[in-house]
Amino acid sequence: MTYHRRNPAKHEYEIQGGSSHLGPYVFVGNVEKTAIKTAIEWMTKAWPNEDHVRLYHTHPSPGLVRRYVGIVKTDGLHRAS
Repeated sequence: MTYHRRNPAKHEYEIQGGSSHLGPYVFVGNVEKTAIKTAIEWMTKAWPNEDHVRLYHTHPSPGLVRRYVGIVKTDGLHRAS
């Protein structure tokens, strides 16, 4: 696993394991479609005991803002309401 240095000038997507809010955030891409695909790969290969992961979007604003997008399961993204 490689370390990703945050780029405050770009939109970034991160995931966190579904069973714990204490787990690390893992960078999965700069585009939502790619992030969802990568999140499913992480869930099936690196975290096989997880049935879902939480997807977050960090975007440049006056300051960095991380917002919850929804959960990703093997069938895709389920957006938060």
